[in-house]
Amino acid sequence: MLHSISCLEYAKRWKTTGLLLATCLLAQAPMGLSQSTSQPATAFNAVNSEENRAEGGASAGTASALTPHHSVKQLSEGLKNQDPAVRAAAVEMLGDARDPGAVKLLVGELHDQDPYVRAIADTMLIKIGSPAAQTLIVALGESDPYVPALAALALSTMKDPRAHEALMKVLNERNSRAIFGIHTYYVKLGVPGSEPALIEALDKYPSREMAEEFLNSGNPALQEAAKQWAVRFKRTLRTASSATTVRWASAEDAPETSATPTVGAQ
Repeated sequence: MLHSISCLEYAKRWKTTGLLLATCLLAQAPMGLSQSTSQPATAFNAVNSEENRAEGGASAGTASALTPHHSVKQLSEGLKNQDPAVRAAAVEMLGDARDPGAVKLLVGELHDQDPYVRAIADTMLIKIGSPAAQTLIVALGESDPYVPALAALALSTMKDPRAHEALMKVLNERNSRAIFGIHTYYVKLGVPGSEPALIEALDKYPSREMAEEFLNSGNPALQEAAKQWAVRFKRTLRTASSATTVRWASAEDAPETSATPTVGAQ
């Protein structure tokens, strides 16, 4: 029987953290204005994907045939399986192995047709950390609608100067797909002159969560953009208490970087 499965259900099934939930939502959020003009992307309408999963004992049995004791080469065979449950199991084990040889395979799975496999791949890359940084930096330039955003999300969690410098370059180049993935990172940094790039990302990839974050950020330009977004889509945005709000320039520290610290309007 085919059925839709939510990110919450999937995260519970895999017994994973809230970070997987975030990557799961990003992994299937509409990646273009043409897909989301009538219904902006939100954590609520993104959960139920149009992609259905096959449910049955065969999936569980096939996935359980994989074990952490298999080599990277053996686990990579699982990535070719038609069953997303098998691919997800292989991805998780590759991440748990923390083998540098698995990094390219995991980055490759950010292209997977199943949003939950993409989400787990991103979570595993986050778990691996700095050894995955350079491969993820290269992935920022891909044309796939999901890969740059997921690569940026993974890089934004790393205390690695290379990652920070690459994300500053993303901001300077106004890579809206990647900026959409980690707008919270940029809001917290509060980079002077970055507001036009952030607003452009909101315009291209409408998201209620992003608009609400801008509204509550304390930055006048972002607040005004959020108000205009609400009028455009006829949506009500919620204000939040200071304890739960992502504030502009609230980051306590940022990695040192040789990248240009400001972003000029283009």
